[in-house]
Amino acid sequence: MKHIHLIQTGGTIAMDVKDGEMFWDDERFKASFDRAFPELEDIAHITHESLFREDSSDLHPTNWIALAHAIRSAAGTCDGVVVLHGTDTMAFTASALSYTLSDLSIPIILTGSQVPLSVLRSDARRNLMNAVELATYPIAEVMIAFNDCLYRGNRTTKLSINEFNAFSSPNEALLAKIGMSIQFQQEYKGLRNSQKEPAKRPFQDPSTRFGLNFSPESLSIFPLFPGWKPQLNLPQELDPMNTKQVVILEAYGSGNVPTKGPTSVLPFVEQLRAQGNHVIVRSQALYDTVQLSAYESGRQLEALGVVSAGDMTYESTITKAMLCVAHTSSQEEFKSLFETPYCGDR
Repeated sequence: MKHIHLIQTGGTIAMDVKDGEMFWDDERFKASFDRAFPELEDIAHITHESLFREDSSDLHPTNWIALAHAIRSAAGTCDGVVVLHGTDTMAFTASALSYTLSDLSIPIILTGSQVPLSVLRSDARRNLMNAVELATYPIAEVMIAFNDCLYRGNRTTKLSINEFNAFSSPNEALLAKIGMSIQFQQEYKGLRNSQKEPAKRPFQDPSTRFGLNFSPESLSIFPLFPGWKPQLNLPQELDPMNTKQVVILEAYGSGNVPTKGPTSVLPFVEQLRAQGNHVIVRSQALYDTVQLSAYESGRQLEALGVVSAGDMTYESTITKAMLCVAHTSSQEEFKSLFETPYCGDR
């Protein structure tokens, strides 16, 4: 029987509800868990670890590092890891783990729920049952299991606050769809949980991975809107004597920005680049990819040496930028590392 290690980090799934308000109650969660999942031991041998108990909106890269250490520690003694996590920043955590644990050869699956486990009409039971069963399959990736879907972690984004169908993978097909049976897609078609060796990852060299060094303080994000004057918004902290910064511009369409008059973005980008900082261009559109060569404004940005986010999610763009700025020393090195596909992120 497979051994699955369950790591609790908090989130709605572990909360209780009283008088319309949610709160933590460890004893009630344990009682609800034991009552709701008597058959889990028929799927796998389950071990538990309570790492921390946080609303996911309070999580910080230091929590990602603690979780990565916990997963790496457990990886040598189990066949898969399931992480219980709040939905608000689950896709950020999944992206961060995908970059820092890419050398591990076990499935790492994050899940949670929109409604606490203790509530009658909760989605927690289905999500956790699916996650545990999927973790018995030899898929060496970081994934999210939610609402009968299995997503690649760094391709997933949260779409809904209240719907059970909370997540989507806009530019990548599902890894699996769960119905009466588990239907794997793409490279995992025909996968069986009886297989011993992990399924081959065609996009990743397991000998390479990022270290656990994030630099969230180095990031600034500017969503463009008509009339925005970038020269008035140059962050005070962008001092060439300080650590180089990453500025993420959320552009229109395929990477288009204003280039005329007082709202032109080009002088802003030129100044940032002259200071040695990094400028990433991503699209405000959820689907498809940044193509800077498609229009004149994009071509002008391209000539200034900006970095393209391609079709990456918002969450993977943020986490990869935090890592790349901490692991590179030049604009050229940063651009090359960020634009190189890693763990299927683009």
